[in-house]
Amino acid sequence: MPEGAVRFLWRPALETSTLRSWLKLAAADIAARCGDFVLRRTRGVGSRRNRDGELQRTLEILRDSEQRYRALFESLDVGFGIIEVVFDVNHRPQDFHFLEVNPAFERQTGWRDVVGRRMREIAPDAEQYWFDVYGKVAETGEPIRFERRARALDRWYDVYAFPLAEASCRVGVLFRDITQRKQTERALRASEARSRLALDVAQLGTWSWRGAGNQLSADARFLDLCGFGPDDPLSIEDLMAHVHADDRAAVDARVREAVAPSGEGRLGAEFRCVGPDGGVRWLVARGMTEFSTAGAERLPARMQGTLMDVTARKLIEQELLRGRDELELRVRERTDALARANAALHIEIAERKVAEDKIRQLLGQLVDAQEDERRRLSRELHDTLGQHLAVLTLGLEAVRAQEGCPPRVMERLNYIAQAARRLEEEVDRLSYELRPLALDNMGLVDALRQYAGEWSAECGVPVDVTVLGIPADEYLPAAVETTVYRVVQEALTNVRKHAAASRVSLIAERRGLDLRVIVEDDGCGFDTTLMASPTDNLRRLGLRGMAERAALVAGSLDIESTHGHGTTVYLTVPRDVGRSHDETPQHEQISHSAG
Repeated sequence: MPEGAVRFLWRPALETSTLRSWLKLAAADIAARCGDFVLRRTRGVGSRRNRDGELQRTLEILRDSEQRYRALFESLDVGFGIIEVVFDVNHRPQDFHFLEVNPAFERQTGWRDVVGRRMREIAPDAEQYWFDVYGKVAETGEPIRFERRARALDRWYDVYAFPLAEASCRVGVLFRDITQRKQTERALRASEARSRLALDVAQLGTWSWRGAGNQLSADARFLDLCGFGPDDPLSIEDLMAHVHADDRAAVDARVREAVAPSGEGRLGAEFRCVGPDGGVRWLVARGMTEFSTAGAERLPARMQGTLMDVTARKLIEQELLRGRDELELRVRERTDALARANAALHIEIAERKVAEDKIRQLLGQLVDAQEDERRRLSRELHDTLGQHLAVLTLGLEAVRAQEGCPPRVMERLNYIAQAARRLEEEVDRLSYELRPLALDNMGLVDALRQYAGEWSAECGVPVDVTVLGIPADEYLPAAVETTVYRVVQEALTNVRKHAAASRVSLIAERRGLDLRVIVEDDGCGFDTTLMASPTDNLRRLGLRGMAERAALVAGSLDIESTHGHGTTVYLTVPRDVGRSHDETPQHEQISHSAG
């Protein structure tokens, strides 16, 4: 900073008066020195050399004053300019010239190179207000201080305008940009408005306590919530008198904790207040303490907070607690009833399980009895009727062998012999179907393979046989073996009659305690919904017979089929039908192809 310059800070009342005083002193000093020189010059005092020396010193004083003024002018932190107001013929201010500006002018306005230019030229849309106020200063000679927004610059300014000389249109203008302050004030007002709105919406009362003098102040909602009248005295003691007797100790403890120098200064208390009419309200007080430091001691200076009415919430909580207690009682009663019902159900399940076991044993015995009867009938057909048919056949052959038998009689004998052979074959077939010897001699697995091979050879359709987890020598109850064999037999019979298949798969597998058999073909298939049709009883008699056989051994039969996509028959039966124990599972896979 040049020597003699003064750096002014923008203080509303101090800087402008100081600046003006300094300018007046500088002008007076220059005038005094110049006046003394002129006086001496007029009186002719001294020699020419002395007069020239005085002139030189006066010029140096003028230069020194100009330098000081320039240094002050350029070092100001605030914008400064000298303008000359332009009036029209009616002596109304219309515009003004910029005669001189300091560097801060450009920083405060953003305008450059304004000296010698008019305001209307720089900002054509400038408000008339600026011209009127500066014209008034020039006319009246009275300074003015104001704050105003310059719309052309979208900025707020704090302005001090003062006249520079009497009977002159020149005005000095000191100003600074206060846009940020104005924005802060606007934000603060908006924040206060939002806070007031939030308090109104939340129906909160506000209060403030000052440590100095133990003063308590509050708004109207606080007074109403606590049961105070507008003219009632308000103090900590008066407030505690309104607190319910059962809650005073707790509230007092919370307040002491909030103002304790070693604490965080937070207040949170839920309590009841008793109004003049005896009505009780539940209130929640929250606050924050501000502490001051006096030396090494930390003292509570002020506490501010809010008060909220939570009576409705507390009533709801009480109702919820009562409802919860009632619900818990009902749950206990219901739980006891369910426990009793569960115990009875366990007993019923145990009894039903015993009954099911008995039923399964009876079913097994029934199937065994049925198979024994089939076996007896098979032997009777084979041993009795078969013997008679054999004798008949031999007798017919002996008659046919006699000579001299007429041709007509021989023809008749040949027809009878063929019928006897067909009858003998049919008796053999019925005897075999009543009780296949393969089940008695080879077991289920080999019996299925043998039957699949015979069926394939008879029909010309290959059969893939796959056995999973069933050893060939594993013992299975007769009821299981017979049911599986008969269902497979009927399924392959249906394939031969209706499916027109080119390939058949037969799978027998062990699944835990069950035996599962699958017969699948790639034939024409059928609509399974027709199985329940009363007009289709004769055609689906075989399928229903299969299902009934499965039910006799507590099994199930499922059929999947669609037109053009073949048919799959699923048979599942328990492996322990007719016996009370199960054997250890053995897992192996055996594949066989027939045909």
